[in-house]
Amino acid sequence: MDPLTHGLLGASAAMSRAKNDRTTLAVAIIAGLCGGMFPDIDVFIRSADNPLLQIQYHRHFTHALVFVPLGAAIVALGLWPLLRRHARWAQLWMFAALGMITHGVLDAFTSYGTHLFWPFTNARTSWSFVSVVDPIVTIALIIGVIGFYRSLKRAWVVCALAFFALYLGFGAMQNYRTENAMRAVAAKRGHNVELIEVKSTLLNNIVWRSNYTSNGVIYNDGWYMGPFGGMVHYPGGQVPLLDLARNFPGLPPDSVLGQDIEKFRFFSAGFVGVKPDDPSVIGDFRYALLPDAVGPLWGIRIDTTQPNRHPSFENFRQITDDTWARFFAMLRGKELPPS
Repeated sequence: MDPLTHGLLGASAAMSRAKNDRTTLAVAIIAGLCGGMFPDIDVFIRSADNPLLQIQYHRHFTHALVFVPLGAAIVALGLWPLLRRHARWAQLWMFAALGMITHGVLDAFTSYGTHLFWPFTNARTSWSFVSVVDPIVTIALIIGVIGFYRSLKRAWVVCALAFFALYLGFGAMQNYRTENAMRAVAAKRGHNVELIEVKSTLLNNIVWRSNYTSNGVIYNDGWYMGPFGGMVHYPGGQVPLLDLARNFPGLPPDSVLGQDIEKFRFFSAGFVGVKPDDPSVIGDFRYALLPDAVGPLWGIRIDTTQPNRHPSFENFRQITDDTWARFFAMLRGKELPPS
């Protein structure tokens, strides 16, 4: 999720274990905020020669539960010169640890996935119950943190955390509804569903995108899932799954390029194919500007004439007025304007 929400959730978790005095609460806010944001330090793991290094290690070991004790110690040591007159080191560590443990767990509730249980498994945990950016969550946490600090009444932050938990529960229900609807549509199409991805779209959990594979093809659909019932299906498109031998014949699988393609396939949970309007790009078809759109948000550019060079990583986010018009129509469960 976004850094601000991570920091606020970390601060809320730390405040829930702090004494009701403003000095201790201030320490808890600072340490919990820093702990809640610290795992994203992995964004600095990058290489100009290997663009895929960043996506390979973002939400990796720094987000794992086993990293929390060490990460919290680093945060506490960094804050110690500033806060040593107001808190013991062990207290700083506890507040930082409470903030940090929320980070990987929260990312696991989004659709991007995180290596929450590394090194015991290399699988990316992704429950897809909440968008990677959702202002409802952020505003609730802001109210809880400020309310507790100003009033010294713990009920503020407890209510904020309880609301957050209920919101995640609502997201789980929406996810379940969308997957059931997707499976029903796939059955009507006569498809045997293999891989499945269901995720909310940016800033909300009302409009959802579903992806599934069947017989070597990726199918995507958009859905309006009304909070009080009601559903609208926005049929999407399809694209063939990547077949290295078919799409890039002659490319050695053990070459640098071949190995990077497999890393990108893993990162994309298998939902990779050639970009319809650019056969030199392999796209991650889990994400698009609109839930019913086929074009991916990002991908890697393949140059088979240089099999021992890393591919470039590119984004495709050309948002137009029509994009917004269609998205807002979906948010209301309305018929889409002509594209």
